[in-house]
Amino acid sequence: DFSYFQIDLIDGFAFISGFRIEKSPSFKLKDYKIIGTDDKSKDIEYWITLHEVHETKEEDEEELMFTYKFNQTSPPVKCIRLVQTSPGWDNTNKISFYHFDIFGTYI
Repeated sequence: DFSYFQIDLIDGFAFISGFRIEKSPSFKLKDYKIIGTDDKSKDIEYWITLHEVHETKEEDEEELMFTYKFNQTSPPVKCIRLVQTSPGWDNTNKISFYHFDIFGTYI
């Protein structure tokens, strides 16, 4: 299984409009996605993919600090997960980053 980082909202929901990540230069993410759900007990295959990244060459990797605004705000989510979808450039399943922000509206 691949590594992930998860944020659970105790009360309410969020409409996600984007995110910012500062990646680690030591353990660069290669392929990852941001997913969300309104019910974390749902099977992962039913979670909504909010953004997905597939790097083809290490030198083409996005800058270490990356901000992305979605074209459309997400449906209401209670749980957000950053999931590694393949081994990193160092061929491990380690996930490492310095900073991770989610942008949106909390209700």
